[in-house]
Amino acid sequence: MPSKCTQYNTTCGLESGRNEKSEIVKFTMPAKNVVVGVITENVTYESVLTFSVIGGNGTLISMDYNANEIKSGDNVVCGNAYTFVAIPDIGYRVKGWKHNGEIVQNNKNNNYETEISGGESEVTVEFEPISTPIIDTPKSDNRYGIMFKQNPVSEKAEISVILPNDEKSVETKIIIYDMTGNVVFVGVDYHRPTIWNLQNNGGRSVANGTYLVIAESKSINGNAYRYSTKLGVKR
Repeated sequence: MPSKCTQYNTTCGLESGRNEKSEIVKFTMPAKNVVVGVITENVTYESVLTFSVIGGNGTLISMDYNANEIKSGDNVVCGNAYTFVAIPDIGYRVKGWKHNGEIVQNNKNNNYETEISGGESEVTVEFEPISTPIIDTPKSDNRYGIMFKQNPVSEKAEISVILPNDEKSVETKIIIYDMTGNVVFVGVDYHRPTIWNLQNNGGRSVANGTYLVIAESKSINGNAYRYSTKLGVKR
């Protein structure tokens, strides 16, 4: 007679995760031969993911590892990693992140990535005012503002910001949007050009076309400037 046992291997808890059910059937054959058959059944569990901005002054978006946008309240697969991108309004920056009510330590960046595991998950971000007022210049020109080493580009974009009156930049934030308004890149650099490898936040190459580049730069004198221009991608 065959002997049969059932083994359960559960990850991410009872409410969410992937439940792997293995049935092991053993047969005792003549001459002490043993044949083992294994049947595995995978069951994927989902978790409800919500995210929001505390107090306004910016927006928050989320995407999975394939750069597919996630809406707050969507069901997501437990065990997968998800990326959150905070986009502060002009004159604001990220103050901090919380995950399920707990402060995310040492992260005031615009990006936060985490693995969703178990039950409902909530991610929030809060913005705070920048101490210096931003001088808003709607469009860059050939004297100062956003400068490209090459435009259009085919492999990578090297982005610099030139400030007026020979002011030196101590911090520059670059946000790049596609023409549908999706954020494809956020970067912060100090004392050097920003390099964009023409990939979106999910690591996929962007399509040929025109992209909107927004730059916010803080000078060594304490002034803050904001510029915008367009960048072409053509391979």
